[in-house]
Amino acid sequence: DDPGSIAGRTLAQSIYRDHPFGRVAKTKTLGKIQREDLLRLHQTYFQPDNLSIAVSGDISLDELKTLLSQSLGGWETKGLPDLEPPALPEMSQKGGISIADKDISQTTIMIGQPGIDKNNPDAMALKVANYILGGGGFNSRMMREIRSNRGLAYSVYSYFQIGRLLPELFIAKCETKCDSTLEVVSLMRAQMQEMIDMPVSDKEIKTAKESLINSFVFAFTNSHSIVTRQQRLDFYDYPADYMQAYRQKIAAVTTEDVQRVAKKYLRPDQLQIVLVGRRNDFEQDPAAALGMPVENVDLGSE
Repeated sequence: DDPGSIAGRTLAQSIYRDHPFGRVAKTKTLGKIQREDLLRLHQTYFQPDNLSIAVSGDISLDELKTLLSQSLGGWETKGLPDLEPPALPEMSQKGGISIADKDISQTTIMIGQPGIDKNNPDAMALKVANYILGGGGFNSRMMREIRSNRGLAYSVYSYFQIGRLLPELFIAKCETKCDSTLEVVSLMRAQMQEMIDMPVSDKEIKTAKESLINSFVFAFTNSHSIVTRQQRLDFYDYPADYMQAYRQKIAAVTTEDVQRVAKKYLRPDQLQIVLVGRRNDFEQDPAAALGMPVENVDLGSE
């Protein structure tokens, strides 16, 4: 029943379709799960060759090895299935609008498109570009134009989900009055197009890089956050120098880099747009206003 949840799963389904990234649990499928299914899942995947352990605290490596041997030494792997993720489907090159007609006073807007994975060499330039576009709070263009200048929303933001195994999504999100829905969508697309058409200012790129570099220290506020992050980097096979090189790579991003990656990865005419709100209150017909086909979301099929 939550508009944000409806928007999120609708967006994933519209882009990924029947891939696991696009599937969602439904009452019908959940009801079919039996105790034997849980046992089979546990026996298949909970094995020592599929385990990662990270420890922080007042303990030596030798002490830890002794304790692990005592606790887990008799645990044997029985053969793991293929753990490679299934390939993504071919992504549509056409934009579209999905509307969930819901009797609420605000429309939840979520727009998205295929993004990148962690091995993409443009990841750092995209972090900087997205900070300027919608990831930098009141320093971002979307927030400044839609909230500060026009008062059409309390919050608007964007982000790249940088996939660890497969490319994930670029997403921008906002909530606004139903009768300003299409205006806000148009403004969000316009800000993306402006990033493509014109170089960002020296002030914008300086603020973005300084903020990303200075906030990096908050990833290491305690031993738990340090060991958790290191485990995640090891598990997903990040480069050994990822943490050491992060700030230098952010600092090296140029104005030209930002416009280049905006041209390469932002596609405002190919977005999947999800609108959850009272359709009768929209300013005009969404298909005519945004120039994209419309599909209705059946909320009764959940």
